[in-house]
Amino acid sequence: MRSIPTLLTFVLALYWNTYLGGEQSAPPLTAVRQRLTTDLAKLPNHVCTATFEQSQPAQDATGQTYCTGQPDPESPDIEVTSRVRVSVGFVGGKRIFGWPTGESLSQEDLRVLVPGLAHDGDMVSLAILLLASNPVMAEAGAQDRCGRPALRYDFSVPAEKSAWVLRLGSDNIVIGYHGTLWIDRSSMDPVELVMIADHLPASFEGASIIRQLNYSRATIGSNRILLPERATVVTTDADGNRTKSVVRFDECQEYRAESVIHFEPQDPDVVSSAREITRADPAVVLPERFKAELLLQSAVDSNTAAVGDPVRARLKRDIKFKGKTIVPKGTLFMGRITRMELHTGHRLLDIALLYIEIGGRRLDIATGRRNLLDLRYPGRILPGPVSAEGPRIFFPREHELVFVSTAEVASQEAPRR
Repeated sequence: MRSIPTLLTFVLALYWNTYLGGEQSAPPLTAVRQRLTTDLAKLPNHVCTATFEQSQPAQDATGQTYCTGQPDPESPDIEVTSRVRVSVGFVGGKRIFGWPTGESLSQEDLRVLVPGLAHDGDMVSLAILLLASNPVMAEAGAQDRCGRPALRYDFSVPAEKSAWVLRLGSDNIVIGYHGTLWIDRSSMDPVELVMIADHLPASFEGASIIRQLNYSRATIGSNRILLPERATVVTTDADGNRTKSVVRFDECQEYRAESVIHFEPQDPDVVSSAREITRADPAVVLPERFKAELLLQSAVDSNTAAVGDPVRARLKRDIKFKGKTIVPKGTLFMGRITRMELHTGHRLLDIALLYIEIGGRRLDIATGRRNLLDLRYPGRILPGPVSAEGPRIFFPREHELVFVSTAEVASQEAPRR
């Protein structure tokens, strides 16, 4: 099986040489082909942060375009209904995913990690989708795009030559599309790719689907590589209701080994105490049940937070068992945001604590234990997800949480014969 960079290089070379090669080849497109193949040949294994947002913008927002390096054209009042942040690695020709909380990248299907996403941000497939389909391209001349001098090429791909698959329940339907590719006139870098679905199935009558992909250069290792910066899918139903799904890629860096997030060091007294405990009892066995009062180490704001974001809380008082300090004051409890949604004007947010950093090691507090986290939100009585009227939930730094953990005891009853 070909790796993704190799496959894309092959497809690009095949397309450009077969359909735009020879004496009829347009010089700007030839330059684009050369730059793309050069970039792909030197693309190293790398990992990026991907942020997925879904919103329901106003109907009159249709046609507004995002420009690289500029604010989103939508009104700042547009409410994001859900936001998810993951680490995505491009390693050995494969895409692998993981949470940005220190775990390894191991999941190859993002929809297993985060069910319900409108799309998984597979930008390479979008390029193959267009270039492998032998589109009919027409040069539309010079046209500024987002304030940049650009060349515009319009194209169309009929369904019988298309690779765009629309999933309807258990059915996969191939659809045709048309669109536009803009190329920077000075650098010959692709600037933007727009794809508009044609002849949707009868169940989509009156609806529309638009994909937009924006490119920019990022430094990975010692190279400046052309990479997708943002992808947008806008769907509009027959009644004019719009859903907008956006994927942003940033913080890309070369991938050399398993990435682990390192947090700020503890106070010297706490580190010393933790080391003493670790030396005395390397296993650091937690009590069957314990209660921990915690203080958030950074604010949590639903206006910017995402599912997957790391959460740190510091222990307010020692956890003791039979008079002995098991976990010292100041120990970091680590977790992540597990829910961040907006439903019927109510914001929902939840956090799960996963492990303790103690004695230079991580102690799992999620596996084999029943945990309750009281987020101490005003008006909230029971532990669990916080639901608030309005679009925003905010926890300031030093906000107090209460965590109760109980070991799950396996049944001691002997099996019946």
